[in-house]
Amino acid sequence: MVPTELLPDANGALRTAQEVLRLIGSLSGAGLFVLVGAHAIAVIDAATFVAPVISLLMLRVQEPTPDPPVPAWRAQLTAGIRHVWRTVQLRQVVLAGAISTTVFGFMETITYAIAGTGLHERPAFVGVLIAVQGVGAVIGGSTAAPLVRRIGEGLLAGVALLVASAGALLEMPAS
Repeated sequence: MVPTELLPDANGALRTAQEVLRLIGSLSGAGLFVLVGAHAIAVIDAATFVAPVISLLMLRVQEPTPDPPVPAWRAQLTAGIRHVWRTVQLRQVVLAGAISTTVFGFMETITYAIAGTGLHERPAFVGVLIAVQGVGAVIGGSTAAPLVRRIGEGLLAGVALLVASAGALLEMPAS
């Protein structure tokens, strides 16, 4: 959708917008949590899924049936996997991304334990933690493109993973 030379800028702008919305959502969610409680928040959250479902059910698309691709989908999938595996830099980024995403998933699940047990704060404090994370992400998203041009994608990804590792170490209990 964008020229290759503008891809870092587009990705940075997209990530910045996502994190600004995450920041607003986290802060407003924490405020609502304090005002109305967990049960009401669960109902509100469930209700937010109704609008997209209704929108999708109302969507009517008339288009011709596509011709089946020449190679089978399995052949296409394995061709993509083989390409990733043969391309050293791509393989390294995919493996590092898969591992870090898994670890970040663990970190997402322990956020409430860190706030409650580690920091001795109420669950609403998670909104504050996510807001701080969001500010960092907004800064990261807006500085990513210039950094990609200056030091390259691979080195920037490595630096980002090191910074995330340092953050994870700070979450460890003293014992």
